Amino acid sequence: MGILPPTAGTVRLDGANITQWPKTHLGRYLGYLPQEVELFPESVAANICRFERVDDHLVIEAAKLAGVHELILQLPQGYDTIIGPGGTLLSGGYRQRIGLARAVYGMPKFVLLDEPSSNLDAVGDQALGHAIHNLRANGTTVIIISHRSGTIASVDKLLLLKDGQVEAFGDRQSIMNRFAAPTTPQKPAQPVKVINVKPPAAAGQGGQA
Repeated sequence: MGILPPTAGTVRLDGANITQWPKTHLGRYLGYLPQEVELFPESVAANICRFERVDDHLVIEAAKLAGVHELILQLPQGYDTIIGPGGTLLSGGYRQRIGLARAVYGMPKFVLLDEPSSNLDAVGDQALGHAIHNLRANGTTVIIISHRSGTIASVDKLLLLKDGQVEAFGDRQSIMNRFAAPTTPQKPAQPVKVINVKPPAAAGQGGQA
């Protein structure tokens, strides 16, 4: 994202080193969803459009892509509803989906999602998968940081970190197969032996009076 210089290699956007991009132009091509979404005490629309001039079409398009459009319409003033400081009046999942809409606003070329499903329910997870699919279909590079296998189901490359070091990198399925937990084969069931036990003869049986 250009905040920290890489220790090796270069980060490029459209073939150009990211450090060569003017800071005033770079932001519109990048999208970022942090683990802890910070919303500001302004309207929902202003939070989504990153406090640029509100473009209703792009704001609604981003909200629909993030699967939060219908939820926003249920707010008292819809997109004009003022969010409290930090968005504390909204649930964690709600904040995360508005944060996702902000990350995909304007269909950026590079999107980084850090634990994007940590506060989402099943519906939110589905919307997240839909957003990732549409971003990639539009040529956006999407990087996902996650501990959930379901969240990374749509990626094509997987990088595994362990203790801050690269453990493995390659095609998702090959990495998943490599580190899948081995299954212990079950022992075949032993045949059951049925023993027919005859009851002992009653006391005194066998003689006549």
